[in-house]
Amino acid sequence: KEYYQYSLYAFCASLGSFFAFRIDSLMIPEFISNEANGDFNIGVNLANTLMIPATGVFALYSPIISEALKNNDFNLLRKKYTEVAKNLFFIGILMYGCVILGMREFIELLPTAQKLLPTLPVLYILGANVVLNMATGFNTEIIAYSKHYRFNLIAILTLAILNVGINWFLLTNTNYGIVGVAYASLFSMVVFNVMKLIFIYNKF
Repeated sequence: KEYYQYSLYAFCASLGSFFAFRIDSLMIPEFISNEANGDFNIGVNLANTLMIPATGVFALYSPIISEALKNNDFNLLRKKYTEVAKNLFFIGILMYGCVILGMREFIELLPTAQKLLPTLPVLYILGANVVLNMATGFNTEIIAYSKHYRFNLIAILTLAILNVGINWFLLTNTNYGIVGVAYASLFSMVVFNVMKLIFIYNKF
């Protein structure tokens, strides 16, 4: 019973996460245009490449996190969490710095430069979003492998509601366009990560 309950929550959290991170692509065509949605998605995909090292690290550390939680070894968990967060923040800042310094010049060399240049502001904002996510370490994994796994679903629902609300406000009341959508994602992710950090600090 516990296993099936955990699996259901994990499935719902994964589904909610997918929805929360894709909601922008549903709202942009409705309020702006399909072309703007294409520009935004190019920026999203480029920003997500910065997350590749973190995805690998989180997968490698998953057994260590699970074992530490099982044994209530919070000293090991604290040590690994700090170590990974610092390393990923360093890698993230380094890669993000390269994007800021060189991406415009790189795009200008391409034959499709005029179509790709509008994606740069989105890339810069969402790139900062990715660095923030990397700097907060494997907080999602800690919650997911603990007895408090239900909180992940609450955090994801909060993220989705915030994202929809802020996007709707910016798309209907301002002229920021896809840049406003990127800022909405950034703000929502800041709240999402701060919620998880506070929860982990209080519980562990």
